[in-house]
Amino acid sequence: MPSTGFRYSVYGLRVSSDIELPELAPASGPSDISIRIAPLPGAELSWEGVGSAATRDGRELVVDPSPGANESALRLHVLGPGIGMLLYQRGLLVLHASSVSIARRCVTFLGPPRRGKSTLAAVLYARGHGLVADDVTALHVDGSPILAPPAYPRLRLSPQTLRLLGEDPDKLPRARPGSEKRVWPAERNFPACSLPVHAVFALYDGDRVAITPLQPQHAIVELIRHSFFRRRVTPPDAPRHLRQCARVVEAVPVLRLSMPRSLPAVRDAALLIEKYAQT
Repeated sequence: MPSTGFRYSVYGLRVSSDIELPELAPASGPSDISIRIAPLPGAELSWEGVGSAATRDGRELVVDPSPGANESALRLHVLGPGIGMLLYQRGLLVLHASSVSIARRCVTFLGPPRRGKSTLAAVLYARGHGLVADDVTALHVDGSPILAPPAYPRLRLSPQTLRLLGEDPDKLPRARPGSEKRVWPAERNFPACSLPVHAVFALYDGDRVAITPLQPQHAIVELIRHSFFRRRVTPPDAPRHLRQCARVVEAVPVLRLSMPRSLPAVRDAALLIEKYAQT
């Protein structure tokens, strides 16, 4: 694959990139995927005011930035849906989920936007556990055990969450222009390799913090619901996607995590998850 200006590692893959991505760890050696800047007559992904992108065979992401596009916003989209689409094309199950490492195993949180995935990961990180991925978790489901490769050590958090953790949000960069969320480095205990998945938690509203099992059919629905590209799964790909979700349910406990929408409840939930994951 042709060499470009910057070389990094993300999700266990080596990346050559025309775009500087300071969130990622430097890497060397032959690249698995490349990120190129080039004009695009047609786009697979489009981000208003930021640019557009197209992917090729899980190996190449071509990015066409809009004139004057903000660099942090462009990186956010490249590292989220851009890399996510390449992972999907490479056969990984890509979930709208955050993940942490507890006792050298991966624990994953599924949920819609603003449901507390990143906050829960941040509280567990503050308790000494490592971040695996924020918002986009990818799983290798074909082998045993199921493995989660590490993404990059950054969390995007609200000012309220950062204050809960004793951080000053005004000292941290915004995730993108106009966003309240800030970028919080989470490099301590960041895993160097893929981790076995120990449990998947689907986040639900509830009047108290509780963990309960999900029936297999409900667990599969949750995984499909929170698949990152579920609206892009074409009819030819649908059986593979269903098999991947069923494989996770066969191999890993998928549980309901109920909790009120409050920061104290997130702390209680973190303690309960910690206890579950360490048994």
